[in-house]
Amino acid sequence: MLEPATFEAVRLPVMTVDVPHMRAALDQWERARGDFLMPSEQSARPLSVESARADTALIDVLGDPLDFRIRHVGAAIIAAQGVDLTGRLMSTVDMSGYGALARAALADVLRDRAPAYHHLKFGGALGDHSYFRLLLPLSENGHDVATLWSVTHYYEGPWQPPRR
Repeated sequence: MLEPATFEAVRLPVMTVDVPHMRAALDQWERARGDFLMPSEQSARPLSVESARADTALIDVLGDPLDFRIRHVGAAIIAAQGVDLTGRLMSTVDMSGYGALARAALADVLRDRAPAYHHLKFGGALGDHSYFRLLLPLSENGHDVATLWSVTHYYEGPWQPPRR
C-alpha cells in the first residue's frame, strides 16, 4: 500500500529571497510598484524578466465564487510538474491534495495584497522533494489583486537552498 501524499508550505520572509531569478522578479515588481501598494501587470511586465520567464506562471483572479485561472505556465514549471495546467481553473486541480494547498496560498496573497515566499515540501507517495515559490500580486486599480505572478525554483543550476 502506498503511503499517502503529504504537503507542507512553509512561509518565509520575502526579504530572504536569494535565488537570482526570483530576486530579479521581486526587484522588477518593487520598481514597477513605486509608491503604489501593487503594480499593474503592464508596468511589472512579468515575462520581460528573462532569467525568470521559464519559471513564471500568471494566474488570474476570478470572483464570485473565488477561483483562479492559470493563464501562463513557463517551460521549467511544466517540465518539473510533468503537466501543463495552462487554461485550467485552480478549483479543478487536485494533484493528490496539492490544489487545496495552492489555492490557500493564493487566497492569502489576495487578502494580504503583498508578496509571499514559500518553501513547499512534498512527501509520501509523491516522494520527498521540495521547491520554492514567490507570489507577487498585480493590480489594475492599485487596490484589488487581478493577477498573481508566481516564480518558482526547483534547485536547478548552481544555487542550492541554505543548509539549516
